[in-house]
Amino acid sequence: MKKEERIKLHKRIFDLRNSGYNYSKISKKLNVSYDYARNIYFKMAVKPENTDVISKFQKSLSQRAQNALIDYFGGIDIFINPNRLADSGKNKLFKMKNLGRKTINEIASSLEKHGFLSNKEEL
Repeated sequence: MKKEERIKLHKRIFDLRNSGYNYSKISKKLNVSYDYARNIYFKMAVKPENTDVISKFQKSLSQRAQNALIDYFGGIDIFINPNRLADSGKNKLFKMKNLGRKTINEIASSLEKHGFLSNKEEL
């Protein structure tokens, strides 16, 4: 595949995902694997020209916290709808791999700062 074709494919994956398609539909529509579509979307989402897609909540978290949330929830969709995270509770966060008390407090502070929690105790 030529570089221009690959760039167009990546942009198409990014646009389809932002328009509401899930990775399964994208993979069938564009004849790529589920994992390929998912990985390309993640790579495209963090490019400077696409940062408006990334939420303020995500930007306020350390890379460690972001990676842990992406791994556990299966994608960056958790940053688009942080209420899912706030509703999950502390017990679910403590079950996440490589996530300690400091990172949980960081996530709680960020949720509170952006209005998803009324105070840290709710998480």
